[in-house]
Amino acid sequence: MMYKSVQSAVTSVSFPRTMEDLRKMGTKWLGLVGQDWITDLDVLLQFPSGHTVPWIAPKWLTAGDLLFFYHTKSARGLIGSVTVEALAARREGQTHATRYTQEEMGTLVTILERVDRLSQAWTGTIFAVGEVAGRPERAFDENKHFKGTIYAPLSSVVVFEKPVSSDEFKPFLRIGQNTITPIYGSQFSELKQLLSRQNRIPAVLQNAVPGDLSFRDVNKNNWVEISCRPEARFINEAQLRAYLLDYLLHEIKDTRSPVYAECSCYRNDARTGIADYFIRLNGS
Repeated sequence: MMYKSVQSAVTSVSFPRTMEDLRKMGTKWLGLVGQDWITDLDVLLQFPSGHTVPWIAPKWLTAGDLLFFYHTKSARGLIGSVTVEALAARREGQTHATRYTQEEMGTLVTILERVDRLSQAWTGTIFAVGEVAGRPERAFDENKHFKGTIYAPLSSVVVFEKPVSSDEFKPFLRIGQNTITPIYGSQFSELKQLLSRQNRIPAVLQNAVPGDLSFRDVNKNNWVEISCRPEARFINEAQLRAYLLDYLLHEIKDTRSPVYAECSCYRNDARTGIADYFIRLNGS
């Protein structure tokens, strides 16, 4: 089997907060798979074969890299809120304010009910993976409903038969507050192993190993040579930790002592925050 080093990230898939934002989403995807109304979740679950689809992504991804999709826990609450708004508008006849006829309002409510059913299966899970077809590009989309201007073309998306929940991947991967969460080093390997236990994963993931353009093939034997070289540059804290600090701390800590990460700290029984790491060094 030929393995390929890839970069990867998780992108969060949520839902619009208002009917107007939902209208923008529907306009963005209009006609993509022959439907008048379609949401981000529809696009991923019914990815159009033979097409490339632009999706918000980090600028450091490139062709052959992977983008995982996480359906936020807040999405269903937002779907419910927009449904309430749509039902109220239809009941009160606010078709001019919402830009829809009564018939369109009925269609919209039906769509919201359908998306709510779809969302139940995927909420709080990593449920799909897509392959990037080329370099991300900056683009302006007047119909976008989220912040972000960098889009990568996706050539394919595979939905997992059994998505993995946040409870399963939380021990090694925490989804951040931003739309994009990078996946580095052992995080990728553990996520791949977790998905493989429950799914027949696609070849693009099966043949992938973690790496990136600057830190390809870093391991415990060569991390000093690669990560400590004068020209080494880290994109963000997550990459710095995965390719430098995680190795450094294991090297300098006291023998047979653990490395603690993401530690909740307390003073006088009150939580004061989170420390990135604790180690025992020379007995302290």
